[in-house]
Order: sequence, then C-alpha cells, then structure tokens
Amino acid sequence: MQKHVSSWLKPPTDFIKLNVDAVFLDELKEGGSGLIARDADGNILCAAAGRLTAQSGADQAVATALLQAI
Repeated sequence: MQKHVSSWLKPPTDFIKLNVDAVFLDELKEGGSGLIARDADGNILCAAAGRLTAQSGADQAVATALLQAI
C-alpha cells in the first residue's frame, strides 16, 4: 500500500488561498466546517470552525461551508 502525502501549495504573490472543509454526520443531520486563509508567504490571515445544523447530506454541508467561507 502506498502512502499519499499531500502538502500545502502556496498561492501566487498578491493572492490569498482559502482552504475549506466540512464533515457530515448522517445520523444527526449535522456536521462541522473549518477554514484557513493564507497569503503567499504562508502567513495565516484567518481561521475559523463552526457547527453545521439541519444539513441534508455531505454535499450540502460542503456547500454551506463554502458559502460561509466567502
């Protein structure tokens, strides 16, 4: 089995990179989200996490997280 190693790639100069993710718990119909924004030097500009309620599925949880992020 091969290990997949991922690493953060910096954005171009004068850009901000926003990473967003979400988790969904089907039995509870809720989940959570998180985000981090970094500049081209890797400096953290903003980070947040929160609870997502009344979600119909994982796709909605990710969409809600993206909407909250922007």
